Amino acid sequence: MYVRLKHTLSFLALEMLHRAPRRRPIGWLLAYARLAPNGEAVPQATLHREAATMGPAGARSLARLEVLGVFERADGLIRLASEFHAHCAYFVRQVERLGRALRTLDGARGRSAFRTPLERGVLLFNAGLFFECHEYLEDVWRAAPERDRPFYHGIIQIAAAFYHYEKGNQHGARTLLGKALQKLEPCRPAYMNVDVIRLVREMGQWMRRFESRKVGRPLRPEEFPVLPRSRNRIHDKR
Repeated sequence: MYVRLKHTLSFLALEMLHRAPRRRPIGWLLAYARLAPNGEAVPQATLHREAATMGPAGARSLARLEVLGVFERADGLIRLASEFHAHCAYFVRQVERLGRALRTLDGARGRSAFRTPLERGVLLFNAGLFFECHEYLEDVWRAAPERDRPFYHGIIQIAAAFYHYEKGNQHGARTLLGKALQKLEPCRPAYMNVDVIRLVREMGQWMRRFESRKVGRPLRPEEFPVLPRSRNRIHDKR
């Protein structure tokens, strides 16, 4: 059931990148994560009051979350679907990260930020939505011009490496990050407005962490890696 929850939340995250704020179900998700971190039932009226303070909370959005199988409703109570109860911690973590990404996105509306697929992928990655970044950029990579595909593939593999690290899969994290660094090395000093020199340097530090005997774990927001933007486009290989 973890896999189903993972893909459902990823679908919602990618969809919300393109939906108008008033049509997103983020208010319901954030409110539930705050009020019921262990998956317990919450009166719908209580959940609605909390959701209204955190984002859009229309009846259609709540109904859609039920259709998608995220929530169950009975006798005026809302709860996380019973099949997902064992993964409440993951649900809460991902919803909080999604809220973080959308706050950044909405704060930049009306500007040029996040207008390209790569910039949206960077937004997801920097918010700790590593699986979502991987899923989003994979389609972009497959459709990209041949010259850009190694760069996209490297970013995808970095995202996948951190996803595996948070699951405790050190071997997978090391392997994917190593492959990513090989692909990104020829993209120095910058590519598509990403500071590749800095990125490779910082990922080298993470590689040493992945190679240690410490088991991977979910990262706190202040620990999230970032895909650094280039300040000088003159030397951008793209």
